[in-house]
Amino acid sequence: MGIFRKLYRKTGWQTVFSFDDENTAARTYILGATAIQAIVGGLSNGVLYTGFLLGYGINIVNLSILTAIPYLTSLFSLLTPYILDRFPRRRMVLSVARIAYYAINILGITVLPKLITDPDSRVLGLIAIVFISNSINFLFSGYSPWHMHYITPEVRTAYFSATAMASNMVGTGVAFLASLLTERLSADAQMEMFAVLRILAFAFAAVDVYLLQKPREPAYALSQERPSLLDAFVLPFRNKKFMLTMLLFLLYTLTNNLTTSVINTWMLQDVNTGYVFPSTINVVYPLFVLFSSAPWSRFMQRYGNLKSLAMTCTLLALSYFFYAFVDHSNYLWLMLAVRLFQHCIGMIQHYSVSNLIYLNLPDKDQTAFTSLHTIIANLGAFASMSLGTWLVAGMGSRSWMFLGHSMTSVPTLLLIQALSIWLVSGVVLLVRKAAEPEGRRL
Repeated sequence: MGIFRKLYRKTGWQTVFSFDDENTAARTYILGATAIQAIVGGLSNGVLYTGFLLGYGINIVNLSILTAIPYLTSLFSLLTPYILDRFPRRRMVLSVARIAYYAINILGITVLPKLITDPDSRVLGLIAIVFISNSINFLFSGYSPWHMHYITPEVRTAYFSATAMASNMVGTGVAFLASLLTERLSADAQMEMFAVLRILAFAFAAVDVYLLQKPREPAYALSQERPSLLDAFVLPFRNKKFMLTMLLFLLYTLTNNLTTSVINTWMLQDVNTGYVFPSTINVVYPLFVLFSSAPWSRFMQRYGNLKSLAMTCTLLALSYFFYAFVDHSNYLWLMLAVRLFQHCIGMIQHYSVSNLIYLNLPDKDQTAFTSLHTIIANLGAFASMSLGTWLVAGMGSRSWMFLGHSMTSVPTLLLIQALSIWLVSGVVLLVRKAAEPEGRRL
């Protein structure tokens, strides 16, 4: 236990989270909300969500569509500054919107497949639910300007490492236990278990809504008295350095999400990993966070955010290259090796990507700037997943040989992803000096 206490002290978390004053208490509430969100995700998303929909006959293409829709609805973030900047205080508006999102998205998806038996109507109903719930979520995505007030530069690295630790430790632990319970059941019993887990997820979602509104709401600084429908585009585009960092963020998002909508289905149906094996790999990630947070933090402080991002992309590309060779005959060791390697670089990846929005973020009109960031994150992911889905659907059951290995659709996509992420690292290095904030090496 001594080594863990030593590692904990090195993280600096004890000075960032407590109830000693308003700022540390606010960050503690946000940390708690992050952990609760991970529980909600562990019970209702990931391989369990995929298994739930597969059990109702939803195929890989329709699964990919359902996975991609939330990202498309991020366009509604364009309206967020126009709506929320009219409210000096947003606590009640945001809380009501978030509980509505959770109710429709979690409970609606749980109930609808039981009520509608026609396959095509079922898919359309699920699409409608996902679209409506996520539209509400993005229209009222106003927690970032509120909570950013408490994530000051001097605590940012420790904050990122702590939230990553909490999110992954709780989320992967819950997902592992849920997978362990589910995999031992018969097919019919599994479907009932999925429903129970999703109802439990909604109960935790209510706690998330409570914790998010606990920090004191700050005054929101605006550069103009009346918000405009175009604020999310007009105001950020006047800041060239911010837009350049958002371009890098977009390129990372486009390449990093190519396999997001198909990877779980591929693991369950083609590789036949079952639910427990991937959940077991995920559940050890918090240990990597604990051991790697301090050295990766020092690394980023020495080399800067953008150099760290370039290195992250290079290492991530290498991992996806080897991921492409995973199949049922070798997944026990090769998938394990690849995923553990990704665990090793997980914190520097988290630091360098999460910090991009802060590099050139101004003090005023942060709702508009964070709304554009949300749109870029989600539309980039939507475009990436749509392309990945299109390539998988177009390739179908065809395969080709590469280095003596038969490459089907998803492994081919993993190779494309590896090459594209590697190219992004070159772009980051190319524009790094132009994207650095004035007077700072990042």
